[in-house]
Amino acid sequence: ITRALIQAFDTPAYSNLTTDYCVNYFNKSTPNNPSVAYYSYGASTNVPIWSPLYFPYQIIKEKEGPNDGLVSVKSAQWGKYMGTVECDHWDLTNR
Repeated sequence: ITRALIQAFDTPAYSNLTTDYCVNYFNKSTPNNPSVAYYSYGASTNVPIWSPLYFPYQIIKEKEGPNDGLVSVKSAQWGKYMGTVECDHWDLTNR
């Protein structure tokens, strides 16, 4: 179902944002640079049923737990994890 949805709404970036692609391709071909300090934050909230983010929020919540509607806290962690803020993905991107 996820692949079909991605293909239906795809821009080239969407297919590169799946967990499979990030873990099995991107991360392996893009190693950390030892001279760079990496920091990250995550976001989590309870997305209301009327939000367009509700459907992806529920899928991600079932598979990876707390999330912002598009990105799980687990997958947002890279380098030194600075913490989790309470907001949805659109709040983070100022939409």
